[in-house]
Amino acid sequence: MRILGFLFMALFLVVPLTAGLVVYLYGPEVERDAYANLESIARMKVEQLENWLHERDSDAEVLREDHALAVTVDDWAHGRADVPEQVAVQARLAIQRRQYHLSSVMVLTPELRPLLSIGNETAVDTQTNLLAQGPDAFRVHRSPLYRMEDGRPGMQWLVPLVRREGGVEKIAGFIVLRVNAHDFVYPLVQTWPTASPSGETLLVRRVGDEVEFINELRHRRGSALKLSFGLNTTSLPAAEAVRSPVPGIIEGLDYRKVAVLAAYRPVRGTDWRVVTKIDHDEILGPLYRLA
Repeated sequence: MRILGFLFMALFLVVPLTAGLVVYLYGPEVERDAYANLESIARMKVEQLENWLHERDSDAEVLREDHALAVTVDDWAHGRADVPEQVAVQARLAIQRRQYHLSSVMVLTPELRPLLSIGNETAVDTQTNLLAQGPDAFRVHRSPLYRMEDGRPGMQWLVPLVRREGGVEKIAGFIVLRVNAHDFVYPLVQTWPTASPSGETLLVRRVGDEVEFINELRHRRGSALKLSFGLNTTSLPAAEAVRSPVPGIIEGLDYRKVAVLAAYRPVRGTDWRVVTKIDHDEILGPLYRLA
């Protein structure tokens, strides 16, 4: 009778023990695969952002090195440029705006007085003034991602036009290149490469003692450049990302307080961090259901 009882107990425990063994054996492997996928997505997003920033920086440098353009703008600022020259500058910058999906292009005098505006923004904003006060007026200055005067998130490049005469250089004027984050940065960051109900990419940065979410979030609308958490927020992957100068992985709780697996990676030349994350339940849920 006692043996029969032991047999009954053993049979009774077969199912839960087998289920536990399945989770124990395959759970770590499933998590490793998920982390590898998250790291791959983060690397891809970072490379795309770095390439885009490099292209825009190069566009700005080409304008800075255009001596003929600097001469024309200098003459324009002093009332010496004729109408065909002004029209030629406008046509060239309008083409560049379309080709590179710029929100607007402005031509300014050395005193930041507008000579020409093409596009959606037509005024010199606070960010332009801040860039003009940079340590080296003769180099291109790129702004951080900020809210423009109309409230939209964007970036701008302040390009000095340098005129050289008799071995002397002077600032002949500036060109301001502005981009709307909704035209490239946000779509690139927010697109998830596979079908997933919870997969999400975040673009974050450190602001003082907080981590700020730069892009629009999948599960919380209207959060771009508005939502932030303290750097010491326990188990928040975004906080860990801005604290770390190198890529990494983490299991934690996201901005919804939901358990996630995450990978993060810095964007070279910026204070940005890309965080890719997916819900823990989405990764291990099928395994638990199988068990």
